[in-house]
Amino acid sequence: ELAGINALLVDDDAMNRALGQIILEGFNMEVSLASEGREAMEIYKKGLFDVVLLDIHMPDISGFEVANFIRNEANDEDVKIIAVTADSLREDEVLSARDKIDDVLIKPYRENHDFFNDMIETFIENAYEGIEEIRNAFEKNEWEEMKETAHRLIPSFKHLKINLMVSDLVEIKSQASGNREKELMKSLIENMEELTRKVIEQLKGEKYSG
Repeated sequence: ELAGINALLVDDDAMNRALGQIILEGFNMEVSLASEGREAMEIYKKGLFDVVLLDIHMPDISGFEVANFIRNEANDEDVKIIAVTADSLREDEVLSARDKIDDVLIKPYRENHDFFNDMIETFIENAYEGIEEIRNAFEKNEWEEMKETAHRLIPSFKHLKINLMVSDLVEIKSQASGNREKELMKSLIENMEELTRKVIEQLKGEKYSG
């Protein structure tokens, strides 16, 4: 039933995009990708889509704004818009926007073993870059950047059930949003850097050992 359906997948996290693309293409769907809201609107203008899978929490233009563009500016009432969020607490907020959004999907997605190695490669690149971004943002007192990067990384670590890292990222996100206890934040970042190094070494071993 899904074969040939045109889908636009919008997510600012590379691992989520890769995983979503593989799942959708496994259903023989035609998939276009966007990494942020403005790009999503530009791609949307150029194609005809049957469904838009739309990450709600994005740093530049939110999923709600993209949905509003599709419904009100593009006047498209036919395309199905499925909101995707890592925060189950936002489900009610999403469902209250029923005039724009048809349904909601909670991340993380469930993946198959067939593309485990591809996910490891994407995760490793994502994790290295993300932790470095958090470190740089901390050193520059760029709290909003810290919060957004931590939020973006959480689903990737949830996918692989690295719960200690998820807890640290949640705390970093909370600290960047409020108290900003620098010694605690510094300690959390150091812990995350060390844990990330150990996790990546282990994942590489699993990947190359087959």
